[in-house]
Amino acid sequence: MDGRVESAALLRMWEVIADASGNPFFGLHIGERLVDAKTIHVVGYMAKNSRVLGDCYGRTARFARLTNEASEISLRTEGGRGVMRVGPLPGTTPWPRCYAEMALAAYLSLGRRWTGVAFHAVAVTFQHPAPRDVSEYARLFGDDVRFGAAKNELFVDASVLELPLRDPDASLSEYLDLRASALLEAIGKGGELEIILRKRIDEELVEGAPSLPRVAKRMGMSARTLQRRLSEAELSFSDIVDDVRRTAALRLIAEPKLSVFEIAAMVGYRDATSFRAAFERWTGLTPRDYRRERI
Repeated sequence: MDGRVESAALLRMWEVIADASGNPFFGLHIGERLVDAKTIHVVGYMAKNSRVLGDCYGRTARFARLTNEASEISLRTEGGRGVMRVGPLPGTTPWPRCYAEMALAAYLSLGRRWTGVAFHAVAVTFQHPAPRDVSEYARLFGDDVRFGAAKNELFVDASVLELPLRDPDASLSEYLDLRASALLEAIGKGGELEIILRKRIDEELVEGAPSLPRVAKRMGMSARTLQRRLSEAELSFSDIVDDVRRTAALRLIAEPKLSVFEIAAMVGYRDATSFRAAFERWTGLTPRDYRRERI
């Protein structure tokens, strides 16, 4: 049975589990040791039955929204290297360290496992800051691991993308491709609407609390039409506004030069008191405590 979990809730779940594990390399180890085809269901089995590794990686990018609607996954080649990019879409909830590390570790480890070739990463970049201990990154990825980058990316030699996968089932691959396409089409309407809506809400934040009529106007439709489309897609305008504000606040709180009052204004709150109350609801911490403990 297919089901979906809201992206922000999924990422928060990963954070909670990683914290509870007490393992500073939780994401790396899960990606390396536990992620398999069954972990990502239709997309995983389809990827595993691809002809070559480039097809495997490319299909996960094509059907990224089936695994996480708020993800940006792409494969490209440049300068003799294949580059696998994974991360959050602009305007969506930032990925916690454990989730980003799980994703890149899984791409490398599954590629090695499914081809039977222990190929090396040319380089790896992560958006989050460097932890104190980087020994596990060197063990898994090699010496060229960079932090605080613009994107989470795995670099491999372009020839690696031509490695054949072991025992692919062409008939099963074709069936799963059709199944995944049908699932993608089923969520397409609501997914596209939410992506556009988040961008327009983010643009509205500087004007104060985003209103549905104002956002609808930015999207070139009436408030009634937008509300109808939200209802059809089972989306809540207020919930999306709240999550966009949360996303922006967590991004801005990492900027030490910005005061709480400035951040409050930038995410659409008229006073710092209301912003602090919202921030505590989002994180369980005051903005000051969050900066002290997490940044």
